[in-house]
Amino acid sequence: RLVQLDVKAAHPFLLLNWCQYFERTWASYDLIIRQSPELKDILSDEIQCYQNHVASETADRDFYLWLGNEIVTGKGGVGINRGKIKKSFYKFLFGPAMSNTLLRDLTKRRKQCPITDVFEEKFPLLLRIIEWHKTRQFYSDESPQMKRIKTKLRSKNSQRKRDGKASLKLAGVLHKQFSYKNQCLEGEAMVRGVCHELARRGDFYFLPIHDAII
Repeated sequence: RLVQLDVKAAHPFLLLNWCQYFERTWASYDLIIRQSPELKDILSDEIQCYQNHVASETADRDFYLWLGNEIVTGKGGVGINRGKIKKSFYKFLFGPAMSNTLLRDLTKRRKQCPITDVFEEKFPLLLRIIEWHKTRQFYSDESPQMKRIKTKLRSKNSQRKRDGKASLKLAGVLHKQFSYKNQCLEGEAMVRGVCHELARRGDFYFLPIHDAII
């Protein structure tokens, strides 16, 4: 018998891993905590709220459908396409930083995508963590990830030079680190976690495909 199982909302779930890096997103974290000690409790409550949406054991709980409901409620519309919401979430998660969460000058606020608006309202601290890591280099220059990013950037800039266009800057592609890191997290969870546990049983054949097992 052939059976396929996959992780429901895998990448939204993996965002929980990033909460441990909250401190690094503040220049003077210790000072801020002394001034606003309640910030830790706010983060803890937010993590619990987010976890209830992405790691609930309730059979009918679907993060993407919940997200779609929040979007259409905000717009006053109706109708939710789970596939489109999931695709839009990937663009939000792995695309360039486009939120206003790190802006110091509020006069420079930009129009955000609907998913960013939902996160800004429901999970502002998690959004801050995401955006901070999209705009800072956190992989070392010698890491495979940064080498790949820089190699692709050089190749793209060579083509842009031939086309008479201005070169792109490294700062404009740093968000790709976030994508690489999440793919690594997914791989570690599946290979070192799920596959390792299944291999110990040895009573059936299985094949991993991203966040799924056949």
